[in-house]
Amino acid sequence: MWVDASDVPMTEDDIDKTICVEIPDQFKSPRLHKIVMSNMIHSPCGKDINRNSPCMDGDICPKSFPKPFAEAWFKLNSTHPPARSYFYREIPYHFWFDKTDRKWKLRKKRINVIGRIYSVTVKLVERHSLRLLLINVPGATSFENLRTVDGILHLTFKEAAIARNLLADDSVWERVMAEAIEFEMPVQLRQLFVNIGIHCSPTNTRVLLDNNLSYLMEDFTRRDHEDEIAKNLALK
Repeated sequence: MWVDASDVPMTEDDIDKTICVEIPDQFKSPRLHKIVMSNMIHSPCGKDINRNSPCMDGDICPKSFPKPFAEAWFKLNSTHPPARSYFYREIPYHFWFDKTDRKWKLRKKRINVIGRIYSVTVKLVERHSLRLLLINVPGATSFENLRTVDGILHLTFKEAAIARNLLADDSVWERVMAEAIEFEMPVQLRQLFVNIGIHCSPTNTRVLLDNNLSYLMEDFTRRDHEDEIAKNLALK
């Protein structure tokens, strides 16, 4: 399908009028609500993340969550010592994932690939902390190993991230914002900034705001609002 340039959504309001991403009303559309809740939403689960998730059958998720990539990475690091020098995001440069065998296999020749870990909202503290660990800790062999710092096995991924100084200052939130700027629209960036301010207690929220303000108000400046007005609208 091709969209004429004059019809391309340019603002968040245009997108909201074109695309609907929300849970159907339970009473107005009960059948659709049931389908979405049963098949399209999967909360954090797993033996090491959330044993109490409703999908769990003992220590196993029947839907094969968490995705096999992380567990395959652990197995690769356990059986192939040279892989331990790579960060999780670097593995696709040197190995390819066999979906049938669910394992990483050594590439015979180097190709151009993009290794990326999907973003996670900062409101999901444990999942966000797990993501930080996957990004910054090479060669992990298990979730327990990922939570172990200086010989101490921490109970949560957040505790492990704090022990590794990954949540010690605002640099982590600067990196989170910088990564989101590459993919998200200003309305999502503003929500992310609010979530960081409310849930993550940055040490200097004002500096974080000043460093990212131009991106937070970009949609308003594109509409030719003066900077001060665009700023007020973004912070409204």
